[in-house]
Amino acid sequence: MLDFSADRVVDRVSENRIELTGNVTLRYGEVTIRAGRVIFDRRRNEITAEPIIVDGETLGIPHFNRGSEKFSGQRMAYNVNTGRGRIWEGRATSQQYRIRGEHALIDSLENMFLRDLTISTCDKDHEHHLFRVGHFKMVENDKAIARNVTFELGPVPIMWFPFYIFPLQQGRRSGVLTPNIGSNSRDGFSVSNLGYYYAPSDYWDATLAATLREQGGILLDGDLAYHIRGRVRGAVDLQFENFNTAAGSSTRNWRFNLNHWQRLSPSSSLRATGNFTSSRTFDQRNTDNLYNFLNQQLRSSLSYDKNWRDAGRSIDLGLAYIRDLDTRANSFQGFPRV
Repeated sequence: MLDFSADRVVDRVSENRIELTGNVTLRYGEVTIRAGRVIFDRRRNEITAEPIIVDGETLGIPHFNRGSEKFSGQRMAYNVNTGRGRIWEGRATSQQYRIRGEHALIDSLENMFLRDLTISTCDKDHEHHLFRVGHFKMVENDKAIARNVTFELGPVPIMWFPFYIFPLQQGRRSGVLTPNIGSNSRDGFSVSNLGYYYAPSDYWDATLAATLREQGGILLDGDLAYHIRGRVRGAVDLQFENFNTAAGSSTRNWRFNLNHWQRLSPSSSLRATGNFTSSRTFDQRNTDNLYNFLNQQLRSSLSYDKNWRDAGRSIDLGLAYIRDLDTRANSFQGFPRV
């Protein structure tokens, strides 16, 4: 059953349709349409929505809501029986993505199909970066599959992909990462977070991402995290850079970080940390963290602890390795604590 409200209602019985004008709100099941003007064709069970012009001003841009789907456009048509519709000059927002397309089709399975559209995470009316897509299918609360994708920075095409998958699910899900655009005096223009997040189970996940920099070359970052509750947890991070120098040459360097904890028995555990690099200035070129930028010491450690609860005793054995990046001196520290 249709439920509607409007400033003006005209029932054209001879044409078998109802015309609603001015601040129109129409509801059918979980579908809500708001617009300046709505026509309901009773013979075809089709709803058409469009704005109205008042004193030269466009009012009542059509908005379509179905569940968590939210679209807007210059004109809409929706069939009540089939659950299918079309949106002209459509706009949609899903998670952090802003989607704009000349024509959009929606089906009864809550899918959306678009052609010749743009996708961006930029919140400006004139996007500074975007994906230009030839064909696009969006599955509600799951993913969006795009074909013939060009990434543009301003008016300049940067790279092309035959296809691209945009994750739309909330929470911990595998999927393509959302690129970030930035600029600073160190890197110039940069595109970061180009990569993929892989979460096959509740026990581990991995991320592989790249950063492309105008002045600094390429930075690759691979991260692996694992966690078995109460038994093992840790993370491994490996970074590799191909750094372009001001003289026109390039250098290749890496950084490796490790953090591991493991319960060996109900009364004992092992902990290991590791921080290593091939270049003393790696963090100064590749981090925005102030502590890492200023820190000139790399510390790695291995420790074992054991307790005897009945006796009220415990022991902690540890060994630390410290590398001074300024002087390139190495030192070791060992300590038992009882």
